[in-house]
Amino acid sequence: MSHSVARPSMGVLGLNGSGDPFRLERYPASEALSPFIMHYWIVEWNLDREAPYWQHVVPNPCANLVVELGKTFFYGPGKVKFSYLLEGSGIVFGVKFRPGGLFPFVNREMSELTGRPLEVAEVLGIEGTALEKLVLAQADDSGMIRTVEQYLAAKLPPYDDHIELVNRMINFIAGNREVTKVANR
Repeated sequence: MSHSVARPSMGVLGLNGSGDPFRLERYPASEALSPFIMHYWIVEWNLDREAPYWQHVVPNPCANLVVELGKTFFYGPGKVKFSYLLEGSGIVFGVKFRPGGLFPFVNREMSELTGRPLEVAEVLGIEGTALEKLVLAQADDSGMIRTVEQYLAAKLPPYDDHIELVNRMINFIAGNREVTKVANR
């Protein structure tokens, strides 16, 4: 498995000061899935000897597949900061799609997913609880990634030249702070 990608906070508040009971890793997608997926992410915590901890997250405009016991769904882009109480120990695996990257898999406007997560079975053909068992039973991060990639690759949309163009535009805008608006010319 390739090394984890750089650790900017990307909306997770207090990441760098959280300490040993917490782990956040990000990994790149395979070449075939990278036009659609920004990265995979894994959050793990062990607070068995610690007080519960409120993790605050500022959303960004990307959809995610979240694999967590009892909460495995496709989620549309978030609009407001949210807080999540971490207690005991746990792990969450996620797929962060590029802007527009989930659309070819679901063929729905992301606004339809705002506040209404999408069942995993509608997209991947496996129930969310079954995917949880397969993914979270893996012994390491690379096993979790391989398991999810197997299901996503089976539903890989046909190649579209527009995907590369859109990703190049997004990367250009993200890397150039002087770009403050998009005009139609």
